[in-house]
Amino acid sequence: MISYQQITIEQVLPLRQKILRPHQSVEECRYDCDHFEQVCHWGALDHNKVIAIATIFPERHTDIAANNPWRLRGMACDENYQGQGIGGIILERCLEHIRQQDGDLLWCNGRTPAFNFYKRFGFTTFGDEFTIEGIGPHYIMMKPLS
Repeated sequence: MISYQQITIEQVLPLRQKILRPHQSVEECRYDCDHFEQVCHWGALDHNKVIAIATIFPERHTDIAANNPWRLRGMACDENYQGQGIGGIILERCLEHIRQQDGDLLWCNGRTPAFNFYKRFGFTTFGDEFTIEGIGPHYIMMKPLS
């Protein structure tokens, strides 16, 4: 049975490295935001094995107007569990948490291959596709929560 819960950064890092940044060490996969006061790491666990992750925290985007915007980073699902709706449940948990904090927008630098995933959950693009060196093409994706 899969459980969904807040987890620690130490639980997040191995999957973040494996799926999102395999060319880096686990320690290089730490984000500055990982220790922010309001950061929240969500995980899906199958028998205590972390199989999906997402990190959310309050952060403004300089070009997107919002009163209490939050950012999503490092969303990933183990390849053996993709296509089963697990990522969608993690995203819903993130959105629920943000709404409880009176957040009015969630935005992310979504990888281009994940474009349709975000679109299914009501995200729209902001601006043109861009490339993050060493990682690949992205879009800024956003979802108003009001």
